[in-house]
Amino acid sequence: MTIKEELPPGEVPSEEIQEMNMQVSDAFSEMFKPVIGPFGSKILITKGATKVEAADLVSSNAYSLIRELKYMHPTADILINAGLTQGEKVGDGIATVMILTGELVKRGYALKSEGVHQNTVVKGYEKSLELVKEVLTEMASVVAVRGKGSDEILRCVAKTALKKGDYCEEDKLADVVVESIKRISDSDGDEPIDVDDVVIETKSGSRVHETGFYEGVVVDREVLDALPTEMENARVALLDFPIEHKEPKVKGRKELKTGTGARERSKAGETLGALDIHVKISKPSHLREFRETRARIFDEVVEPVIKAGANVICCRWGVDDDALGKFRDAGIMLIKRVKLTDLRRLEKSTGGKIVKDVSDLSEDKFGFAGKVVQREISGDKYVFFEDCVHKKSATIIIRGVSLRVFY
Repeated sequence: MTIKEELPPGEVPSEEIQEMNMQVSDAFSEMFKPVIGPFGSKILITKGATKVEAADLVSSNAYSLIRELKYMHPTADILINAGLTQGEKVGDGIATVMILTGELVKRGYALKSEGVHQNTVVKGYEKSLELVKEVLTEMASVVAVRGKGSDEILRCVAKTALKKGDYCEEDKLADVVVESIKRISDSDGDEPIDVDDVVIETKSGSRVHETGFYEGVVVDREVLDALPTEMENARVALLDFPIEHKEPKVKGRKELKTGTGARERSKAGETLGALDIHVKISKPSHLREFRETRARIFDEVVEPVIKAGANVICCRWGVDDDALGKFRDAGIMLIKRVKLTDLRRLEKSTGGKIVKDVSDLSEDKFGFAGKVVQREISGDKYVFFEDCVHKKSATIIIRGVSLRVFY
């Protein structure tokens, strides 16, 4: 006689949960099998409920695909996180991870169905992993970055990876990749390479052939009008506060939610650092006094920035037009709306420090670059920071006729 344990109402048997986990893993594995390899097929992902809202992604790049997937299952969540981690830490092999995970779960479930205990299956997988590591270690060979024939080996590796996209200029891009690797490695190639030293920028609207490798940090911004566009021996100030008029709050304006970002507040008409006061003007003289006080408070921000002694200023926020004349007279090169990621790259490359308040700005917070210059590349303007303190900093600007080239 077989005794079957009754489950509480609403509780699912563990066997059904395991089977569902296997099915989800197998579905992900089958989904990514067509895209694996240099000549993998492309997958179309459509988002949006209506034709107007629809946004299509066509790609064979597993990392691009996995970031767009929508799912509602805990096992899918684990698989997606595994793929994203592989993409962030390694940069390749996402499809392989998804396929192998699905196969291991599928075959492990089959063994369990035949009576093999799951702990035995797990121990077998762990031993297999150790064996695979040993085999790969024996197969691997060291390639000196600057050794004889190393360029051709690295170029072949790069070209294999580039076959995944619609680049059509694999030789050009492979040369750029090899140049960047040699730039960030030491003379012997003994020290680990920090891939964060090379930043990749993508810009559509031009041919892939115009992709280039540039030493130093490249910022995708323009120098403000009528200010110097080239500076030698640059003393670089990195500002994380706006150089704008501090406006009083407007009575009757809808209050924004707590935690609303500074850019959203700026769009709503509320300047970052707005004065927590209301101004009531009852006669003309009050308006003149208000304007004088407003100008004085603004000068308390602008003058210390100029007197600090930097000749290149990178500001994360806005810069009021009223300040441009003073910066022009002082011969200062000024860039506004610099992305925080770019500020952090400049902090590392130039040796400077990001300053969040004008009262903290001093010469010891400045970074240094041998040359800062604005250049035009295929109709777009960029600011180049060259000969920085951190010599390994570099940038790759990838061009393409459309965004699809970058997937």
